Amino acid sequence: MLVLFVHLFLGFVLWTTFAIINKGQKHHQINETLIAIFKSLRNIGNNIKKLIQLLVQDLLEVGSNKMPQELENINANNQMVTEENYASTIASISNIEVDEDLALDGFSPEVVDLINEEEEKAA
Repeated sequence: MLVLFVHLFLGFVLWTTFAIINKGQKHHQINETLIAIFKSLRNIGNNIKKLIQLLVQDLLEVGSNKMPQELENINANNQMVTEENYASTIASISNIEVDEDLALDGFSPEVVDLINEEEEKAA
């Protein structure tokens, strides 16, 4: 596909060059059109350059503004993530009682009692 595009582009360039060299009836209009195309390409290049500069500036501003805001939020809340905070948050979300052991659900009551007795002896 790329090869076909290159061949078509080269054919178009050769045809345009031939038309300029021949200086036919449309020679003046062809030159005006080519000048307009080159001006448009130059404008596109300038606009892309400006866009890249703006994107980089925006990226740098977001990065530099984000850090102080995060620090302000930490200072305002005065909380650090600790194991206790994390555990209490998870426990409040999950609504599972601490005494209930889900791993023992598949066992008979006698086996559960035996496991609980062994855990009490180990403790």
